[in-house]
Amino acid sequence: MMNVAFDPPKPLAQFAQLFRGCFTKRTFASLVFYLSAVLLEHRRLSIQSIAAKAPLASYERLQYFVSESKWSTLELNDRRLDFLKHKGRLKATREGLLILDDSACPKPYALATEAAEFQYASIAGGVIRCHTFVAATWAGPSHYFPIQIAPYRPANCFALAEADPAFRSKITLAKGLLRYSVERHIPFSDVLFDSWYLCEELLKELQSLQLTWISEAKGDRRLSYRGRWVRADELVKLIPSSKFNRTVTLPNRQDKQRTFFLASFDTRLQGLPYKLRCVVAVGQWDQRDEQGVHVFLSNRLSLSPDEIVRRYSRRWRIEDIFKELKDFLSFDQYQVRSLQAVEHLWHLALLAHTYLQWLKLQVVRSSRLKRPLSLGDALNLHRYLNDRQALRWIGKHPELYRLIRLASSTAA
Repeated sequence: MMNVAFDPPKPLAQFAQLFRGCFTKRTFASLVFYLSAVLLEHRRLSIQSIAAKAPLASYERLQYFVSESKWSTLELNDRRLDFLKHKGRLKATREGLLILDDSACPKPYALATEAAEFQYASIAGGVIRCHTFVAATWAGPSHYFPIQIAPYRPANCFALAEADPAFRSKITLAKGLLRYSVERHIPFSDVLFDSWYLCEELLKELQSLQLTWISEAKGDRRLSYRGRWVRADELVKLIPSSKFNRTVTLPNRQDKQRTFFLASFDTRLQGLPYKLRCVVAVGQWDQRDEQGVHVFLSNRLSLSPDEIVRRYSRRWRIEDIFKELKDFLSFDQYQVRSLQAVEHLWHLALLAHTYLQWLKLQVVRSSRLKRPLSLGDALNLHRYLNDRQALRWIGKHPELYRLIRLASSTAA
């Protein structure tokens, strides 16, 4: 692989043109160079490495494009979602689910980077210096995509800590992402979130938006069972074994089948006035799942117990998206200082992710593949197309290519 970009391959050029209205003429050229280069292999992403992958680009213009240019991440994301709405096999449908979660980008050496603070990160299982963001994604039976992300700034970034009017908790950011998704008319059946987000503030927001949801309860969460309040982790001992009379078998993230034994009943959470469906599931997702018992809650009373567990199992799709963004698109490998630059890079990664989904769809349409393509397959296809385009460009500009090679070797 050449691992260098001159002219973008035709699919990328066509895709980028759809977003031209979000940029000035100069910044649009930087967008194309950036996307062309970020889709190649990187050991460590920086403006310098991007410029090295795109020899025809200007380092100074790329630096300005990422760090100082005033193009709107909101406008770009709205345009990206509008693009997805009009692509039949990529668009959201009512069969899909809206998933909320957060993740972190470790930044152990970013001492002068805005909002890169010591805070808890689930990916590290403890406190590390990192950037944190809250995300909303859509996941259907056969495809999925990120909806929007919101950077989280820890309380110590503000003069008055959590009392500062500008501070936004992760729950507040999640509420904003919910409203954003609803206002953009993204269809979905239920909202999924893990036990950390199962709080009164978010549940009230869901109630006000008349949305149904599925979540998992922490072990110390109290809910009603036979007229008294009990901890969620006590239920498996209190429910007669004869009540675990339903099973559901689902693939885990490694595509291995796992069976759960289910018991269900109607319940209430302390502080909430309405009825919920509780499903107690005995089983493990994988060998790392130390719980052995999971307690799921939903305000969707019409769903069967197995369907509640089946839908919640799709919550892992958001983890798949986080992994794809970080492994394939350098989502967490940036070296910039301002939070605006970080947000620019994050949204450019979302745009590149959508491009790869669209490229994958073009292959599926024109072939008879017997297995589903992964995002990694689409990335490899793009790199193959880039190599062919680079060779054509070199064939047309051999002298300029020699000058570029000479300049590169001199700089090294």
